[in-house]
Amino acid sequence: MSDVDTDYRSQITVHTSQITDHTSQITDYRLQFTDYSSHFTDYRLQFTHHASHFTAHKKHPYENSSRFRCLEKGYRFCYIDLQRTADFPKNETYGIISQIRRSAVSVPSNIAEGAARKTLKEFSYFLSISLGSISELETQLIISKILKYINEVSFNELEIMLVDIRKMLIGLKKSLSNRI
Repeated sequence: MSDVDTDYRSQITVHTSQITDHTSQITDYRLQFTDYSSHFTDYRLQFTHHASHFTAHKKHPYENSSRFRCLEKGYRFCYIDLQRTADFPKNETYGIISQIRRSAVSVPSNIAEGAARKTLKEFSYFLSISLGSISELETQLIISKILKYINEVSFNELEIMLVDIRKMLIGLKKSLSNRI
């Protein structure tokens, strides 16, 4: 065998091993994508479960759409809030970031918990807790703006969302109090 043949064979071996490496990387990416897809499907199923729970609730049928919109806006606020607080200083991880995130999660959590209760009075009580969490959030966001952890545009975006959720909750609470 000549030196040229040996060089070609070694080059072919190197290229074959590179192709094998790339194939395994593609397989890894496919597995990661499948994993992310399953997470997305899980979240979609959870959201669908919540939506069907609220629309299937027979006790108070006329509030179902308001309840669902409040909950949906609460979920959306949590998502945006998590994105905004990710840019806060790391030394605030267990300080104001934690407080903001807990308050944000509290809003849709209390709406969902109240909606699952047996009486309108209980539901109204949990809506009051959600309204309190919104007030906490506003205060925490104002403090974050003063400390320059959040810019004016992000603050205004979050504030508008909170005002919208607050209006919906107050309207829902009024409609419940008329029925209690």
